[in-house]
Amino acid sequence: MDNEPVDKPEGVVPFAIGRDMTAWISWQDGERLRALGAWRPHVLPHTTYALTDMWKVHPETGREYRGTISMHRFLAGDPPGLTVDHRNRNGLHNWRENLMAVPHGVNMANRVTPKGEAGYWGVATSRNGLWRARLTIYGPRGVKPKRTYLGSFATAEEAARARDRAVLERYGPYVPLNFPASDYGYEAPTTTPLSEVPF
Repeated sequence: MDNEPVDKPEGVVPFAIGRDMTAWISWQDGERLRALGAWRPHVLPHTTYALTDMWKVHPETGREYRGTISMHRFLAGDPPGLTVDHRNRNGLHNWRENLMAVPHGVNMANRVTPKGEAGYWGVATSRNGLWRARLTIYGPRGVKPKRTYLGSFATAEEAARARDRAVLERYGPYVPLNFPASDYGYEAPTTTPLSEVPF
């Protein structure tokens, strides 16, 4: 089956999206999702999401209108002021423990991006032969992100660890790290339910 999770938790089942794609959901959510009708894939460069159309109420006018909603936002209840994100960065893995409500900046930092020339995120070489560490800081929606220089280091690994420590300080263990979160005294948040994520 396409897109099947490698370490699929118990109670996670397939859910058809369009003709040839599959989302993965908690078994308890199947009936609610089927009640909304057909779901379709929305393919983006960094992931694929499941979308459907449903009636919504405009918050200012109170008028009903037909709009699109993604599966992960529907399942999480679209919490105000937060963005619903996928822990494993796969937009079709929509079981409850894989969803988390986070500020916009954490959501952006959790996107899949290619690693640099050294094979680490946030690390680049400098002209003097040292390795530079940097962190991209994302703010609220609409605010341009900025890169922060964290220092120069003798090895790429030292720079990567400096970047990881800065990520943990800024975003917590909810975004990709170069090394396991346990290296820094954090437990990887793999099964915290959406309602318990501390944001």
